[in-house]
Amino acid sequence: MKLMRYLFVGIASLTMFASQASAAPVVVVSKVIEDGWLFNSTNRDELILNNTGTNPGRWAAARFDSAILTGSGTDFSDSSLWTLDSATLTLTEDASRDGNNGTQSGRVGAYFYNTAEVSDWTTAGLATYSWFGNSAGRPGNLGGGISGNNNVDERSNGATDLTFGLSSPAVTGDGSSWVSHTFVDGTSDETATIDLTQGGATASDIQSILASWVAGENAGLVLAGEFGNQSFWGANDVALGASVGSTIDGVSAFSGNSVEAGNGEAGRGAYLTLSFTEISAVPEPSSLALLALVSGAVVTRRRRKA
Repeated sequence: MKLMRYLFVGIASLTMFASQASAAPVVVVSKVIEDGWLFNSTNRDELILNNTGTNPGRWAAARFDSAILTGSGTDFSDSSLWTLDSATLTLTEDASRDGNNGTQSGRVGAYFYNTAEVSDWTTAGLATYSWFGNSAGRPGNLGGGISGNNNVDERSNGATDLTFGLSSPAVTGDGSSWVSHTFVDGTSDETATIDLTQGGATASDIQSILASWVAGENAGLVLAGEFGNQSFWGANDVALGASVGSTIDGVSAFSGNSVEAGNGEAGRGAYLTLSFTEISAVPEPSSLALLALVSGAVVTRRRRKA
């Protein structure tokens, strides 16, 4: 009976370990800390996106909170500690422009900027900044040609050289991720959520880019739109130096701060939703084998007693 008791205690302990090991992923929300419209302006209270039909050539640049990735004492960008399971970007409609957006259909997209080359851009200098690659911060090759330096991070398209500039519609595999969206007139709280692995990047590629952001090369994303007319989205609304409200599983204690005097509508800035699983939380094979041996021993003992 004593042996049986020890065996059951062993099973209970290992079962509890296995239960703890399959803990739920940690969800990190990284909010925008700086953004700007890339067409004749530096810091409007909205982001205007479009590259088809009338009013083409509207892009935006957005930098996101990397402090939330390390502030809790663990580095979520460290692939030896955490696995990035998913990464999405959410844009929210500019409420004051609901009438302008109307009922048009199209899509919005995002590209990861080349972190090593354009990480020193600032909102104040968007109009005059010398972007690495295509002019005005647009994604693509230098001068819009078919070759040359580009400002898209090649990790975001599977490390494949970008051989063309942004075309309309954008071609799959050029480093861009897109989602279709149809505006509903009279509904001013619309959101569009883009899966950032749709442009050729794996979750591992994106985690590598996040590591560059943590290291100080936070170039962020270029945002694009493909509609018949320009589309309007919310911009950063947080005051310079104030917490942007990024969260880890809903807790904002480790949020970073805005690096610009945000002037958008409250709560409508873009944000990333990143889901991580702790690598150490995966049960060791030896532990699972031991659990199987203990369970087998109990079954064998029961059969003998029978």
